[in-house]
Amino acid sequence: MALYSIIQYISVTLLYSILSNLGDFQFLFIDIAIILLIVFTMSLNPAWKELVSRRPPSGLISGPLLFSVLTQILICLGFQTIAFLWVRHQAWYHIWTPESDACNSSTHANFSLKHNSSEDDHNIKNYENTSLFYVSSFQYLIVAIVFSKGKPFRQPSYKNCEDLY
Repeated sequence: MALYSIIQYISVTLLYSILSNLGDFQFLFIDIAIILLIVFTMSLNPAWKELVSRRPPSGLISGPLLFSVLTQILICLGFQTIAFLWVRHQAWYHIWTPESDACNSSTHANFSLKHNSSEDDHNIKNYENTSLFYVSSFQYLIVAIVFSKGKPFRQPSYKNCEDLY
């Protein structure tokens, strides 16, 4: 769950650099659809078939555990930064300003300016926001898979599906 906060922190920090942020429904989707699904299914892994004489790590402050968490943080930071910068180098990219709606490519551009919407609505309608939202959504799932410990203490996470049927 700590990596969930760090992934979201990286996304929001990158978006703050362009005066943008994730939208309310994006935060809601992340919290309800992704994180709750992960929280309720990660603990469903059944125990391993036999007992082993090895003990699980007794503390969270150990070299291998810290190394894996810090490495995963750097990987997440790298992928989000690459997505953030890669979008800006595309031919179809338009620089976003708080007055523009970069993702509105329809011919009814005047309609989007005339309706009553706050500036906050436009702060989430940009290419960087969309790319970081998609990348971070997959990162939440990938981190859950990577850190769901399997053998020798628990069975792999794909065994959860067998219990549901």
